[in-house]
Amino acid sequence: MEWEEKQAERKRIEEQRKTDKAAFIEEMKKLSEEDRKESAQRKRAIEQKFEEATKGIYQAQIDEVQKRFPDDFKYTRTREVVGVKASDSIQALKSDALAKNGLIKLQEKDLLGAKRAFAEAIFIDKNNQIARDGMKSIELTAKSMYWEAFGMRDSNKAKAREIFTVLVKTLMPSSEYFVRAKAALDEL
Repeated sequence: MEWEEKQAERKRIEEQRKTDKAAFIEEMKKLSEEDRKESAQRKRAIEQKFEEATKGIYQAQIDEVQKRFPDDFKYTRTREVVGVKASDSIQALKSDALAKNGLIKLQEKDLLGAKRAFAEAIFIDKNNQIARDGMKSIELTAKSMYWEAFGMRDSNKAKAREIFTVLVKTLMPSSEYFVRAKAALDEL
């Protein structure tokens, strides 16, 4: 009988622990929520105090500037308007600069950089002839790079592999020289 009483006592103690634990958890959640609310209120109060202080400092600075330079300091409420024609000419100049940058990159055989520059130039000004011609020139440059790498594939495999890799990364899969470079890479 003693064993059964001990078991019953243990069960009662276990149930009491569970009840106490649940009450403790609820109390901690409640305290935590109260702390969060109090922290949020303090933060709002501090932010408001900061805003008021900075407004005061800003106004004091403006007043000081107005006192020292009464003729020079005036509030103006005008908006500068850039004409459409001026904006278009700026865009055209930017597009031309990008296209010329693309040509430089193309001469350096940086096909990816050239392609990006030409694409950006065309995006800005779709009628930019330099960029359009540059896009067409990429294929011709790729052709010359392919034949250069093809010629050195036996003597300088590392350089040939590098050129073929650049061609594969840069050209579209529909390009003849993409297919050739891919095949040459597989052979190396």
